[in-house]
Amino acid sequence: MKHTIDQNAAFYATVDFHSASDLVGAKCLLGSGSDDRGTGYFGSVVKPDGDITGVFNGNGRNGGKESMLSAIKNGGNRLDAYAVNNDTGEPGSLARFYHKAGFEPVARVPFAAEYAAEGMNPQDIVVYKHNGESSDVVAEKFGTYAPPTKAQYDALPVMDYDEAIKFRDKQME
Repeated sequence: MKHTIDQNAAFYATVDFHSASDLVGAKCLLGSGSDDRGTGYFGSVVKPDGDITGVFNGNGRNGGKESMLSAIKNGGNRLDAYAVNNDTGEPGSLARFYHKAGFEPVARVPFAAEYAAEGMNPQDIVVYKHNGESSDVVAEKFGTYAPPTKAQYDALPVMDYDEAIKFRDKQME
């Protein structure tokens, strides 16, 4: 089944969109594949500083994994995502997914409706850094990293978005 924005509108609301001028020097990564759910595309963008953005998976089970492995292989080592369900405080599906790829949470940003897409479920943003392992090691260990816990996310420092990015980047120097 071919995926369209209309069919996946709830997911596209959380994908960063950038102008061409914002992506000068970035690596735009795109792949395709198929599984029992159908055929589709997956991809991401890796900015010159290693920031992974625009991650999407329209390919069923393995597209997300392949997208992250490609991003790590191409220098991706940091990202942020809507990752905590504000109703329960539990790490959401993106938090669980990024943990599978060796990303570690470092800060939390409270949900701000004025920056969110219309109709989006309230979720806090979590800022991540990668554990530094190569894409080959991550491929071998994918899914074996410790899953995220509510206590782990509750203990994260809470700050505004710009402060959280600076806090994470300072840890990566």
